[in-house]
Amino acid sequence: MIDDTYDSEVEGLHYARLFAAGIQRIRKNSWLHPWDKVQVLHESNQYLSDIAETHMPLIHKTVRVHVRPINEYVDKYETVAGGMITVGPHKAKIIFIKA
Repeated sequence: MIDDTYDSEVEGLHYARLFAAGIQRIRKNSWLHPWDKVQVLHESNQYLSDIAETHMPLIHKTVRVHVRPINEYVDKYETVAGGMITVGPHKAKIIFIKA
């Protein structure tokens, strides 16, 4: 029997997959390759930041780069690419930087 209950865990997994897909879409549109040495910074509301933190293993497995909130990154960085993604009703700014 399949459990079709829609709860906050299912919603979180869905948003985490959308988040990862958005990062991949920006990577593809920016002509970045999986072997390019980059990191990802994101700026989003608290809800989406919590989702990203909770489901980081899933996101990292998909995008295969380090993904961190921009406010945790204190070093100077060189931006390689970036854009905005929509995750359900939430928006996030994504920045690719040199690793």
